[in-house]
Amino acid sequence: MAALATFGLAVILLPPAASAYGESITINPTSGTAGTKVIVTGSGWEENGSRGIRTPITVNGSPVGTAVPDSGGTFRTSITIPDFGNKRIVTEVAALTGSGGAATAQFVYVPPGGRTHPTTGQCAPSIHITPAAGAIGTNVLIKGNAWQAGGTVHISLPYGSKGIFNTPSASPSVGAQGGWQTIFKVAAPTPKGTYRFTATEAAPQCGGTITKTVTFTVT
Repeated sequence: MAALATFGLAVILLPPAASAYGESITINPTSGTAGTKVIVTGSGWEENGSRGIRTPITVNGSPVGTAVPDSGGTFRTSITIPDFGNKRIVTEVAALTGSGGAATAQFVYVPPGGRTHPTTGQCAPSIHITPAAGAIGTNVLIKGNAWQAGGTVHISLPYGSKGIFNTPSASPSVGAQGGWQTIFKVAAPTPKGTYRFTATEAAPQCGGTITKTVTFTVT
C-alpha cells in the first residue's frame, strides 16, 4: 500500500463509505462538433443558490457562460462548444465552485467530418468521488468510466500538498469497458481544507492525454 502524499504510512483500508454529496453536473449531449448546444444540469449547489451566487461554466478553462442555481441547489443552462480545430479531443466542461474547486463532465469534440466516440462508450471519460467530504479516517472511492481501455490512470495531488491519503494503488488499470477505481483513506495529520486529485491517462485512441480532476474536503 502507498500513501498519496509527501509523507505518511500506509494503513489497512476499510470498505468505502456509501454516502455521496456535493456539487455535480451532467451534460447532454456528450459529443459533437464546434457550435454544438449543450445543456448543463447541476445539482447540490445549495450554498450558491441560497446566497444568489452565479456559477461560472468553462470548457477547457475558457468561460462559456454562467448558471444561476435555485434555492434547492439545481440549475439548467445552455452553452455552446467552441471551435478546437481539426483534431478529435476530449474536453472538460466545468462548473466552478466558490472554494476554487469544480464539478466536471467530459465532452468529446469531433472535428468537421469526424465521428463520435465508439459504441463501447469509451472516449467520453467521467470521474466521480464518493463521498466529497469527510474527517480523518474517511474512506474515499474515486472511480472513472469510459476511459481508454487497457491503459493506466495516474492519480496525484498538487506538488507540496500537506494531505495524506493512503491507498493500495495510485495508478489503477483501466478495464476492458473503460472503467477503473481505487480507494483512499484520509490519514492524520492531514489539515482541514479542500484537496484536488488529478487523474491522467495517456489515451491516443481518445485524441490525446485525458486529464480529470475531483476535489475532496477534509472537515
